[in-house]
Amino acid sequence: MFPDSKKKMEDDVCLYTLLIKRCVQASTLWYALYRSELESLGYEVRPTDPCIFMKEVGSRVFVLLLYVDDILAFFNAEEA
Repeated sequence: MFPDSKKKMEDDVCLYTLLIKRCVQASTLWYALYRSELESLGYEVRPTDPCIFMKEVGSRVFVLLLYVDDILAFFNAEEA
């Protein structure tokens, strides 16, 4: 696609670039992607904290906590 890019490639065919501008919306876009995926799986966002997702299946409750780029899940060993 870009013939000049071969000059910038390493031997392992990885292209390294330098980000000059800061992407201000990156965290918002990341959250929107995760939220839509979790909601499609039946999780609901807690109204008190948008980083907590809960799903009830029968008598079981599944809780996921989003923190930066990690997801912390609360459940017992049997449900894992």
